[in-house]
Amino acid sequence: MSNLVIRLATTDDAIDIAGVHQISREFAYRPILSEELLNAQTLADREKYWKEQTTLASFSDAEIYVAEYSEASDDARIVGFIVLLKHKDPNGFDSGDRVKGKDADGEIDRIYVHPDFVGKGAGKALMCHALQRLKALECKKAFLWVFEANTTAREFYQAMGFSTDGDRRQIKPYPHDLLYTRTL
Repeated sequence: MSNLVIRLATTDDAIDIAGVHQISREFAYRPILSEELLNAQTLADREKYWKEQTTLASFSDAEIYVAEYSEASDDARIVGFIVLLKHKDPNGFDSGDRVKGKDADGEIDRIYVHPDFVGKGAGKALMCHALQRLKALECKKAFLWVFEANTTAREFYQAMGFSTDGDRRQIKPYPHDLLYTRTL
């Protein structure tokens, strides 16, 4: 995908990020989640959330990047995004109960790609960028959580160098997640 650019998200991207989040979440999770969970948040809810997140990211340890695709110079559109975090104390951060003792200090909090762009390199470009960024932030190990039933995502993460030792968690009412880690 030579017409793909990875860049830091801005507040102006919030509505596009929300749209990608909504459609890709439904595409990926329809076989995994109930209708009730799939429909728990509306597009308007997601737009509000991402407006807050893109603003807050500049004041926290979170960084949000978008994959922007264009066929011509004036038609760029966001086709994916990734959220990464650097944790100061890998064994004691707020969400650290999730990986205590794993010494992971970089987190891929979420990655979503529009269904029309799945398998075309956008996800790989986002993940490669995020892993390079975490390394530049002097993280030694990255982690992420993925629904155990999401075999497509699990295969992608394995292809990107992540592995799991079978550690699981469940944040009810959602299904179990598996922990994936990789050295940077």
